Amino acid sequence: MSNVSVGVQIPSSLYEKLLAHTSKVNVSKSEVVISALANYLGTTENVPLSQKVADLEVKVGRTTSFGQEIIHNFYEKEREL
Repeated sequence: MSNVSVGVQIPSSLYEKLLAHTSKVNVSKSEVVISALANYLGTTENVPLSQKVADLEVKVGRTTSFGQEIIHNFYEKEREL
């Protein structure tokens, strides 16, 4: 599959969020934009593998945090009894 270059103008606030996200998950701006466009258009087979991995890492992190919160709440309720 060959790639083409596309130039777009976006609000500076959106660009700042893009930069923050790319730094956080260590992917390129192009990968994030490709992923977002592919998801929006419903063609997720075009999402770069590195972006899929980064998205999965975020989801795992959320799941882990949620699980820790459930365990914490469980033990707090146990202490109250």
